Amino acid sequence: MSDSEASNDDRASTPGVSPEAVARVGGAQQQSPHAATASARDGSLSRGQRAAAKTARNPIPVAVSAEPPQRKPAWIRVRAGLGPEVARVKRLLREQRLHTVCEEASCPNLSECFSGGTATFMIMGSLCTRRCPFCDVAHGRPDPLDPAEPAHLAAAVQRLALRYVVITSVDRDDLDD
Repeated sequence: MSDSEASNDDRASTPGVSPEAVARVGGAQQQSPHAATASARDGSLSRGQRAAAKTARNPIPVAVSAEPPQRKPAWIRVRAGLGPEVARVKRLLREQRLHTVCEEASCPNLSECFSGGTATFMIMGSLCTRRCPFCDVAHGRPDPLDPAEPAHLAAAVQRLALRYVVITSVDRDDLDD
């Protein structure tokens, strides 16, 4: 057996490295899954080879079931609550030119809150001057303040007969303290 054949046999029997993980990169065989992963970063591996290189580093075997996964029960699914109450609240907010954190931050519980008589109002516009990576509120150069906003907010709270109201604001670094 030649040296190259012996090294190929060693590579195929390396514990923790599947034969699929040994990828051909740039005309040379890669022995280490870490080397294959490094090649994946520079774009020289195909998508399937990158996936094989990533999983080759994981010593935990993946169990594949022959049975299809069970469907989730109907009660566990949340229906999008776009009922008449949510539509009424949204319509009123548009009429009063108001913004809520629920809408601006894409809250998944919007329908639950609006239907249950709760809202988190966001004053001083809908654009924040900061770019916090964890926040989904839009950012940019904000519009001038609306002097009638407090009156609009009070009217909306009264018309909606809200039992609980939270008022917060966007950051306005363009305004003096």
